[in-house]
Amino acid sequence: MQDVHIGGDHGFVEWCRVHVSRALALDAQCLLATPLGRASALENWRPVFEFGGGGFEWTVHSAAWASEWERNVQWPFLYMDGRLNATQLWPRPRSPWPSWADGGQTVRTRSGPHMHWNTPSARVLGVGETLAFGMRLSPTRGGPRARNEALLAAGEPVLCGVPGFTIATDMTRAELLVALPKGMRVVGARSSKELALRIGATRAVPSTDPAAASTLSVAVKGVARGRARVSVLLSDGSIAVAHYM
Repeated sequence: MQDVHIGGDHGFVEWCRVHVSRALALDAQCLLATPLGRASALENWRPVFEFGGGGFEWTVHSAAWASEWERNVQWPFLYMDGRLNATQLWPRPRSPWPSWADGGQTVRTRSGPHMHWNTPSARVLGVGETLAFGMRLSPTRGGPRARNEALLAAGEPVLCGVPGFTIATDMTRAELLVALPKGMRVVGARSSKELALRIGATRAVPSTDPAAASTLSVAVKGVARGRARVSVLLSDGSIAVAHYM
């Protein structure tokens, strides 16, 4: 089982063994992958379709794929397969992906630039310039419940939405809890779409995780239907991202 947080500078991927036997000694053990520096930020988690496909890619720079994603396609799947077209079940396909919902059309036909998890980026290397990418692998002490402890031990902040990351406009006490490792501070927070989500006051609160050096609460207020990113600016220049709907 895998769980992914497409959180940019502080994104992570968690793999966990699924329970298969009471006698298996490593049952429910988990492994975390976090960026080895800001140059390796998890900008997107791209499904690998090319050359037979299979699995996902830790995508650091996603601008090369962005225009296709905005049209709800990805090479080599740029059009609906001819065999599906021949069925006439989708007479006006707007993406390669068949669907029995969405008015009988294809999957998620309202894609666009607003749908990216993070702003797509690109990097051009000059003559003789080098760039290193890497991931830090960290085992947890136990199962999924030990994930936050392992993230903090790796120097990563932990974001927890209260009551969750899908909030209604009539909620008045929604907040984003930011648990911080030693030596890290929050210097600000912003919303990518204030017409949908607004940021309120920030205050220190008691830490619920013993591994956290401190915990801050960032008030959030849903004001309209839509999606928005909350970017938490940290003292080392990095940004932790939470996705709201």
